[in-house]
Amino acid sequence: MATPKKITLAIFGALAVTLTAGVTPAHAKRCDDLPVSAPTFRINVEFRSPTIRTNVSKAKLRQFHEGPANPMGLTKIAYVHRVGMGVNFQPMPGGKGGCYEPSMVKIDIIVGPVMVYLASELKSSSCAYRVTLAHENQHVDNTREALQRYTPRLRNDILAALPKWMQPARSGRDGARKLQAKLEPIVAKMMKAMTGDAHEKDAAMDTPQAYAAESRKCSDWPR
Repeated sequence: MATPKKITLAIFGALAVTLTAGVTPAHAKRCDDLPVSAPTFRINVEFRSPTIRTNVSKAKLRQFHEGPANPMGLTKIAYVHRVGMGVNFQPMPGGKGGCYEPSMVKIDIIVGPVMVYLASELKSSSCAYRVTLAHENQHVDNTREALQRYTPRLRNDILAALPKWMQPARSGRDGARKLQAKLEPIVAKMMKAMTGDAHEKDAAMDTPQAYAAESRKCSDWPR
C-alpha cells in the first residue's frame, strides 16, 4: 500500500552572480544583441534506499488507509528538489542596469526518506511477509520508474527554456531572481507530473480485489 499523501518540497539553492564589467561589446545597444555562452547544466538524482520497519501493527497501518481494503504494508515516500543557479552580469554603458546570462544550473532531486512498513503480525519467514514486501517494493519501483521517465523530459524542458540571448536586468541579483522564476516552475511541474504518474500506478495496486488476490497466495495470511 502506498501512503495516500506524498510530500513535495521545493528548496532553492544559493544564487551565484559573476560581474563581468567592461566586456560588453561597444556596439551592443540591447541585451538581445549578445549571444549567451553555454552554461554548466547538471541534474543530480538521489534515490535513497528503503528503510523497512516491522514494529507497526496491522490495526495501526489501517488508520493510514482510505477505503475498505485491509493492507498489511505501507510505503511512505518524501520528495525534495533544489534549484541552484549562477549568472554572469554585464553592466551596460551609462550605469543603467545591464544584461545577464546563465552560467550554471544545477537541479537536485532527492527521493527519500523511503519508508516501508510491514505489519508486525507478519513473521519474517512467512509467505505473507514475502508477498507483502514484494507489494511494497513495487510501490518503490513505481516511483523509481516514473523518475527515470521524467528526468530526461526535465532536461529537455530546461534546455529549451534557457535564453539564447542575454537578458536585461537591473543587477546580477535581479538577473538571478528572474532566471530562478523562469526555471523553478518547470521543475515543480515535472515533480508534480512524476509523482502523479507513480500515484496512478499505486492506486491500481491498492484495491480490495488486489489485496484479496494477494492474501489467497499464502496459507499463513493473518486474519
